Amino acid sequence: MMAGQSDLRGHGGFVPVTKKNLLLFGLLFLFCVGVRVPADLLWPFMLNKAGFSDRQIQLTSGEGSWLAGSFRRVQVVGRELGSVSWRFRPMSMLAGSLRFDLTVRNDESTLSGVFKAGPGRVGLDGVQGMIPLHLISKIAGLPGIELSGKLTFSQLFLVVKKGRLNSAGGEIFWQDAGMNKPYKLNAGNIVAVLKTDQEGIKINAADKGGELMIRLAGTVFPDGNYSMNGDFATRDSAHPDLVSFLKVMGEPGPDGRVRLSYRGKIGKMLP
Repeated sequence: MMAGQSDLRGHGGFVPVTKKNLLLFGLLFLFCVGVRVPADLLWPFMLNKAGFSDRQIQLTSGEGSWLAGSFRRVQVVGRELGSVSWRFRPMSMLAGSLRFDLTVRNDESTLSGVFKAGPGRVGLDGVQGMIPLHLISKIAGLPGIELSGKLTFSQLFLVVKKGRLNSAGGEIFWQDAGMNKPYKLNAGNIVAVLKTDQEGIKINAADKGGELMIRLAGTVFPDGNYSMNGDFATRDSAHPDLVSFLKVMGEPGPDGRVRLSYRGKIGKMLP
């Protein structure tokens, strides 16, 4: 028998006891124990360890275990998000990550996707569904601003690495894009396509009919800096309120379009 290896003999022959097998047995034991850990005990503890306080994310009325369960009520910075349910994908551990199928529901919308976590990174994959903009405005805490319309996501993915947005892709459709506060505006429909290449995350947006004509192209660079360029104008059928509001944004050129150019930096998205 080799050094560092013993054996267990029984009716089925012998089973080598190596460091690798002991680790597998230990993981299996922890997995079996974890099945019995209630969701409302483990998940708040894990969020706290990740740097989120109870004031940032509140989970109540938990059911099931950390492997499969739900919270009937989730609040993000004091705003109601709805209910969240999940199911763990055990095979993801073989690839060195953790994956959960997630579904978020409230009275107005449903979102589904896959949450992924690995060493130094977290992300969402295959996000699909719809969410009203006024809910996002409340969660984001935009002072004095309430956006209107609905966002529909198609195969959206986001990856945050070391706290910063690292890659993204998919399509976002803003139906009945507009604003309720501080002005009542309706700009039509806007679609944005996200892709990631060696330079960074590329964003291209354009209108799909409506009172507003808009073209935007931007890049989010790996260091968090971003640039956004584009132009916009109103169609002849545009409401006077929209025309007046856009005049505040800039002076139109000879072609009647107002140019946009922004530079900035996106801070860390996670602790």
